Formats: sequence, C-alpha cells, structure tokens
Amino acid sequence: MFRTHSRLVGEDRRLALLVIFGVTAGAAILPFAFWRALQGQWVVASLEFALVSSFGIAIWYAWRFDRISLVARSVSFILTGAALGLSFAIDELILLWAAPILLVNLMLGGPKMGLGLNVVLIIGLLVLLDGEATRIEQATFAGSGLLVSLYGYIFALATDTQQATLESLATFDELTGAGNRRMMEHDLREAITVARKHGLPHALAVIDLDHFKRVNDSYGHEAGDRVLKALVEHVNQALRSKDRLYRMGGEEFVLLLPETDEAGLELALDRLQQHLRPRLRSPGGPVTVSMGGALLQSDDEGWSQWLARADQALYAAKEAGRDRVGIAPAPESAPAELPRRRAGERVA
Repeated sequence: MFRTHSRLVGEDRRLALLVIFGVTAGAAILPFAFWRALQGQWVVASLEFALVSSFGIAIWYAWRFDRISLVARSVSFILTGAALGLSFAIDELILLWAAPILLVNLMLGGPKMGLGLNVVLIIGLLVLLDGEATRIEQATFAGSGLLVSLYGYIFALATDTQQATLESLATFDELTGAGNRRMMEHDLREAITVARKHGLPHALAVIDLDHFKRVNDSYGHEAGDRVLKALVEHVNQALRSKDRLYRMGGEEFVLLLPETDEAGLELALDRLQQHLRPRLRSPGGPVTVSMGGALLQSDDEGWSQWLARADQALYAAKEAGRDRVGIAPAPESAPAELPRRRAGERVA
C-alpha cells in the first residue's frame, strides 16, 4: 500500500501540493501556536492547533481514500474561513499571512474556485478590519491581494493546462486518440477488481488489422496511419459508453467490454465486424480485421492471463483465414481447438 501511495504522490500534482502545503504550513504555524499558549492566549492558540490538525487529517484522508480533489478544495475553504475567523483575534496581523493563503487557494482549489475564494477573503478582511488598519494599508492590501490573485490565477491556469496535456500524452495514443498501453493496464486491473467485487462478467477482445503491412509497404505509412485512425473512429461509433478501446501497439488494439457475458461478447464482436467491413478502407480497397475475445475467469491471476487467452483466440481466427472472430472457451469446457468463424457464421 505504501508503494502505491508513494507512486500516487509522484504522479498526482495536487496531492503533492497538498502534502507540501501541510508540512510547510504546520512548520510555520506551530511555533506561533506554542508561543501564544505560553502567553496565555488560549483561544488563538487553540484555533491554530486545530488548523494544523485539520491539515494533517485532510492529508491522511486524501492519502488513504484517494479523494484528492475533494480534500484539496476543502482545505482551501477551511483556510479561507480560518483566516477570516482569526482576524477577530489577531486583527491586522492576519494581513501578513494573506499572500500565501491567496496562492494556496489557487494551487489547491484550482483557478476558478481559488480566484472566487480570494475575492471573498480580500473583501471579507477589508470589512472585518475596517477601523483596525488605515485606509492606505487597506488600499495596499487590496491592490497587492488582487495582483497576487491575478498572477496566481494565470500561473494555476497554465499549470492545469500543461498537466492536462501531460496526462493526455501519458494515457492516450497520440496518433489515434485511443487509450495507450499504460491506460489499458490500469483499466484492466480496475475491471478485474470490480468484476470480482460485484460478481459481474467482463470481457475483452484483441483486434488486429489483416495484412496491414501490405498497406504500409504499398501506399506508405501516412496511408497506414489514416487506416489506424479510421479504425478507432469507426470502432468508437459502435461501442457502448462504458466500453473502452486501447492501442496496444502497431495495428493491434484491445477492447474492454464491462458487464458482458459470453453471448454478449459474441454478439458485440459480430456486430462490430459487420460495422467495420463496409467502412474500413485503404487506397488499395477494403481492409478487414480479425478479433479474438475472452471472458475474465475466476482463476486468472491478472490481466495478462486474460489478455493472453484473447490473443490466442485472435491467433486462431487468423490461422483460420482472417476476417473472423474467435472466442476463447472457458477452461473447464475447452475443446481441442478454438472456434473460428466469420462474423455472422454459426459455429458447428
């Protein structure tokens, strides 16, 4: 579990920011809380101890339950509320803490929500501290606060855009837009967990373009790329919203079909092949596909065994003449050879 969460800290920017914020904020606030306690300022000290404790609880909750976005936004609300509350106790000294709070709101809450919280904080402090600070101090705080918020908003927006781009590159195939192998492995692990927890059948299929090398050799890789993109486009048109398509490599794709039994798998692959046959073309004419499907079995130790059985069914379909669908039988009822057929044909 620790290794999993360590990887999560490295991959999720918001969780990393949350951890860094919690540690640094605790280190900055705790000395003041202890000093106020020694001075007998119990109310303020208690508030500061409670604030630091809430940061620790929030980080633990995000770490333990993977509710990072919710916790990060909640911390922004807590921080804004705490700043407004502490203004009653420490008066204008809270203004000295305003700049880091404004930045944290944008980093944890996100550009839009963070900017909204910052406007509330700036206006709230100006109203609550009216009479405690001079007009020039209030004007200076308002101006600097708005500038910090504006610059922070631009930075947070650019960071989120870059993060979204990196996540897309890390999880989607750049050429076709299908999920890449990394996303496939993650989703197959999740599918196995869901299937075993709820007792639901799950299926997957391996899709391979027949004689694809001939397209590349005869008409060039640009023509081959167009065929790959067309395949993904047409497959997505035929899928349910919960089905997922991934490019495993080259001209080979993997299709995940959640909550699908053997009859549903056969029907889905037959329909998909019939959908593709009149639509998928290269400069040299029609391009066909072969498919191999397999249901998740209770004795599958992981997704690789599941995928290997679908791959064997694909191999059998290609050996039988291509442009066919093969379904891997359940281990306890496996015949000597895998069924091999064209879409629409019945297995004898």
